[in-house]
Amino acid sequence: FWVSITLRAAKIGECRQVLAVVRDISARKKIEEDLAQNQQRLEAQNDLREESEKSLRNALEAASMWTWRWNLESRTTTWGEDPQALIGSRPADGYPDFRDLVVQQDREAFLKTGREAILLKGEYSIQFRIQRTDGEVRWIFAHGRVSLDDDQNPVAIIGVAQDITVPKR
Repeated sequence: FWVSITLRAAKIGECRQVLAVVRDISARKKIEEDLAQNQQRLEAQNDLREESEKSLRNALEAASMWTWRWNLESRTTTWGEDPQALIGSRPADGYPDFRDLVVQQDREAFLKTGREAILLKGEYSIQFRIQRTDGEVRWIFAHGRVSLDDDQNPVAIIGVAQDITVPKR
């Protein structure tokens, strides 16, 4: 077991003494060891998570895929990766709403598919074309899933987008 010893010299009259206080600190040491082990586990998990995220980013890049989240309340898209290679260079005022990039001929089907997924609180997959910020038209495959809050109300659609222009050609 672990102990903490405190010694103090004292003189009482002509008698010199050493006063000692001995405390059992085994419980504290056990807690410290547990905390150190937990810290090591957390660091190992963080390393593993970082490596997994890096592998996922590499896989997504190799597959010409991007992850995204469309917030239903704010009507904004958040990208997991920089979408420049997908939608073109970023204007000074930021990327346009992704829905606005969908070519006119595909827009109604694109919007309808999203509305139906929200109503059904489900998933969807769709192919459509976008016109990038540089004017180039690209074919996109998107798969999305409606994300629900604790009360089962739709709050977002999360998914992946893949540039399928080359295979489509």
